Amino acid sequence: MADDVDRANDLEFFSVEMAVKKLRTSQETSLPTGRCYYCGDTVTEGRLFCDADCRDAYEFEQRMKARNGSPSTLREGEGND
Repeated sequence: MADDVDRANDLEFFSVEMAVKKLRTSQETSLPTGRCYYCGDTVTEGRLFCDADCRDAYEFEQRMKARNGSPSTLREGEGND
């Protein structure tokens, strides 16, 4: 019985640890650079993307990188034109 409790405890700890890690990395924000994060075109001051298409494409690309285990640069708040 103790083995089942230990495994459940380990699983819960791992789940909490992963949730905290995800939260910490998602709180990082990208700063506007004057260039679209996806295509590199010049953008209006304070924006990250030139239009919704670039924003959506960038977010999709980042999700696919995360799904495939590649490092992601998508941060919370990106894509908010």
